[in-house]
Amino acid sequence: MSARELITEHLDLWTGAVTKKSSSGRGSNGKAELTGVKKLRELILELALSGRLVEPEPDEEPAQSLLAKIEAEKARLTAQGLIKKPKKLAEAGDSQPYSLPPHWCWVQLGSVTNYGTTDKAEPKQVADNTWVLELEDIEKESSRLLNKVRYTERQFKSSKNRFERGDVLYGKLRPYLDKVLVADEPGVCTTEIIPIRGYLGLLPEFLRLALKSPSFKLYANDSTHGMNLPRLGTDKARLAMIPLAPEQEQHRIVQKVDELMALCDRLEQQTSDQLEAHETLVDTLLGTLTQSENATELADNWARLATHFDTLFTTEQSIDKLKQTILQLAVMGRLVEQDARDEPAYKLLKRIAEEKIRLVAARKLKRQKPLTEIGEEEKSFAIPSGWHWARFGDVCAIKGELVRPECVFQTKVATDSRRSLPPIPRESCH
Repeated sequence: MSARELITEHLDLWTGAVTKKSSSGRGSNGKAELTGVKKLRELILELALSGRLVEPEPDEEPAQSLLAKIEAEKARLTAQGLIKKPKKLAEAGDSQPYSLPPHWCWVQLGSVTNYGTTDKAEPKQVADNTWVLELEDIEKESSRLLNKVRYTERQFKSSKNRFERGDVLYGKLRPYLDKVLVADEPGVCTTEIIPIRGYLGLLPEFLRLALKSPSFKLYANDSTHGMNLPRLGTDKARLAMIPLAPEQEQHRIVQKVDELMALCDRLEQQTSDQLEAHETLVDTLLGTLTQSENATELADNWARLATHFDTLFTTEQSIDKLKQTILQLAVMGRLVEQDARDEPAYKLLKRIAEEKIRLVAARKLKRQKPLTEIGEEEKSFAIPSGWHWARFGDVCAIKGELVRPECVFQTKVATDSRRSLPPIPRESCH
């Protein structure tokens, strides 16, 4: 099966894979993540950077010839004093991340780019309309530019890195965020972003794909230093292996990737719209259950929902909402039929109050301050005639005791060793 067939003939599988985002953490909203489309993007990059996305042309010179031209160009620039003599890199060895076509070759990032060589811009040394780029302006994973801010709006007090149009801007801080873009105009950026310029024949857009590839991201994440703010160091980055394709093939690869990523964008939008419509429909129909005025209306609303059950409850989110609705119906007294022979709840509350008095008298329970009466505005829904609203503290004992670690440790030792220990005074473990 060709790469094209793998991608285009199974779109239903790619768009159908959806998972629920975690509801924890800053900025999390618990909405669905289009896992399938995300994996499709990764697959496109893998195919592109392994030489399997486009067909090679027989008359093109191999990447080894391009690499020789790059070395000659570096020597020329060094001799003319236009660049400093590049620091010699350690030998890469025979280890390669994966196999490449014979007309491609593996190269070290520092051997084909100026990684680590940057011009600085000091405060007050830039024009008012200069583009000032921060990491927050780049969307994680997609690398979309979210905001373009000028110096008049974002003045800075510390040194920035200068970049030119066509430079690849790589976010070295937290490389798993995958923030890489090609500058469409000159500007300055935070020192957490490294401007990278490839030598002769290395297309900026192709270099960007290489830095976003799964293999490079894995290397970068494994090569960071710093626990709280992990960064990819310059020396480690220069040693990173990236694939090099013939120059004309690079152009075709970038064009094909752009085409397929645009397809992913459309699939993402279409699937997102469908999920949003589905979620709205589920919310509406489940809402009719909790808003039912009586048992007959509830039965009718449930019958309407049950008719389309297999269509409605197909995602993790919709099933979670169904569970919550069932729980809500249960506490509203609408899940089961009422039996007139059942003892009303106010009698149960009376027995609970009598039991609390007995426990207080027996010194098994502390006397509780009377809780305020429940006002009508606090009653969020109507309950059956035999039910009664009550304060949580009136019907449950809220008990919490602090235990010292040494007490837990002694208990565990006694359990594990099966030998008795002197009794621990209760008050010392509270």
